[in-house]
Amino acid sequence: MAESWLIDTHCHLNLGQYSEDYPQILNDALENNVAVIMPGCDLESSKMAVEIASAYVGKPVWAAVGQHPTDTAEMWDEHAYRELAQSRRVVAIGEIGLDYFHVPNEETACAEMISHQKEVLKAQLDLAHEVNKPVIIHCRDSHDDLTDMLLHQYGIWAGDRERGVIHCFTGSANDAKSYIDLGFLISFTGIITFTDQYNEIIQNVPLGKLMIETDAPFLTPVPHRGKKNHPRYVEYVAKKIAEIKGVSEEEVADVTRVNAERLFGIKVK
Repeated sequence: MAESWLIDTHCHLNLGQYSEDYPQILNDALENNVAVIMPGCDLESSKMAVEIASAYVGKPVWAAVGQHPTDTAEMWDEHAYRELAQSRRVVAIGEIGLDYFHVPNEETACAEMISHQKEVLKAQLDLAHEVNKPVIIHCRDSHDDLTDMLLHQYGIWAGDRERGVIHCFTGSANDAKSYIDLGFLISFTGIITFTDQYNEIIQNVPLGKLMIETDAPFLTPVPHRGKKNHPRYVEYVAKKIAEIKGVSEEEVADVTRVNAERLFGIKVK
């Protein structure tokens, strides 16, 4: 795939794991025709994403800004995120969403955290609407509540501009259909290189509704499992999707890149 540009639509070079080597890793990705989008998880990482992307003007490097649902220590600062979202390098609000895997066992504390997550998610969906940007959604063990919130926020998609992406998809076939009906793309990570759990979903979801990502530094794909993930490794996700769908790697690279360009309003090449 030397001639085909890939886009890693979700990598966290803005996190501390890369504080010493992100320029080298990012340059390596670009030299190997891999564009990147870096979502924030909190205010600090969102600022870092914008800072890195702003240093690569003219290169296919972009940022997203948002507060992750498990970041409960930070108060939601709408003004700060709105200011960050004005940057031309910011292409989405994210990573935002719901996560019921990391909630307390105690019933009252659990209910309070879920309520807080929903409140912050609603605020960020409203911000995305205000600044006219798509959203990058994190969902873990919370698909029913998430689809309800997205339906209430957006209604059924009528073929206008797509609304966002469900990153690191780990839901069911029914979940995938629900998100697509709501105007969302589905994105897969290196998880699909070490489990066949999602093969049938990948076979059935049209390539025009898929994107690819690494979620680096997490979820490193085979054959680099156990090591820190790199954006360049998104090629293994593309390769696995090509294998499952019975198409060429170049087709997966080209179509998923065009999907990302359409959703985020960007141009890789």
